[in-house]
Amino acid sequence: MDVQRSVSKIFFLSVLLIISAACSTSPKNLTPASDTAKLPLVKIKEPPDMKVAPDSWQVYESEEKTREEAKPKAKTKNNIKANKIPTPAPSPAPTRAFTGRNDSPLVFDIPVAYNPRVKYWVGYFQTSGRSWYTKWLERSPRYLPILQKTLARHGLPKDLAYMAMIESGFSSQASSAAKAVGPWQFIRETGERYGLKVAWWIDERRDMQKSTDAASKYLKKLYGMFHNWYLVAASYNTGENRIKHQIARHGIKNFWQMATLDSETRDYVPKLIAALLIAKSPEMYGFHNIKYNVPLEFEHFRAPGGTRLDELAQAIGVNIKTMRDLNPELTRDYIPNYISGHMIRIPKGSAQLVSLYFRRTFVSER
Repeated sequence: MDVQRSVSKIFFLSVLLIISAACSTSPKNLTPASDTAKLPLVKIKEPPDMKVAPDSWQVYESEEKTREEAKPKAKTKNNIKANKIPTPAPSPAPTRAFTGRNDSPLVFDIPVAYNPRVKYWVGYFQTSGRSWYTKWLERSPRYLPILQKTLARHGLPKDLAYMAMIESGFSSQASSAAKAVGPWQFIRETGERYGLKVAWWIDERRDMQKSTDAASKYLKKLYGMFHNWYLVAASYNTGENRIKHQIARHGIKNFWQMATLDSETRDYVPKLIAALLIAKSPEMYGFHNIKYNVPLEFEHFRAPGGTRLDELAQAIGVNIKTMRDLNPELTRDYIPNYISGHMIRIPKGSAQLVSLYFRRTFVSER
């Protein structure tokens, strides 16, 4: 009984102490029950299940939206809500200058190797040979489409057109000490073998279309011999018999292992690859702001013998250079009287004027 009484006393004293402490607390520090009922219930919303970019500054869209809603609304002086400034539309991509290519940049249809010799020629075109290579690039829109279209018609890779770039710089007037002439640098014998006419008044080796047709026939024949485009290019430069001799002598068909070729032929393929690489993406190799030539626009017309390009140019209102650029094969700017007729190029849209000139000049004389 004494123990029970002692426990009861201790419990009673504890209750008195708790009540006393509660009564001594200031009322202003207590929150009435009625006020507690007015507090809002906060629901914690988890962020949506979405992937966050690795950038440390990126936050969830829902969090950004919450922050925007929490910001005070901007108002004008008239207490009118300010309009939200629209996000500016992205600037249009710059228009790429016409380069004459009808293929895709950095897409090749012949093998492209990169080794010290190719690297050397890339560097050469970027430095010592830069002025020459720039001129080649400038000419390319004028002639490259004709070359590539012709090669494709013969079933050949379009990238072979860049052989004409390193042969002549796409120039119809190019000639060499070996008397090779025109964009594809045919000597007379080879040119005539593949159907090109060479006479005192005409040299079809200078005609871009006709010489490319002849080159296509030759390249096709070379591929039938070697079935390797590097050997085809080397053969075009030095002659197929020398390449055949290399293969027979050393028992190899790998161009890069033919160490006894002359230096010009050893460098021919690396030079071609370097020219091709830069031409496909000039900006990548530091060639900017190239002043590309305007593509030639023309139509064909059969001119009678006795036609003089200077008189025809004057009659249709163009300068003689325009007619020469269109007809580089006419080395004397003239078609002899004994020729019944010859197909020439005239500026596009001038056929009516040309026809009128020929009727007045030649029909009246005959």
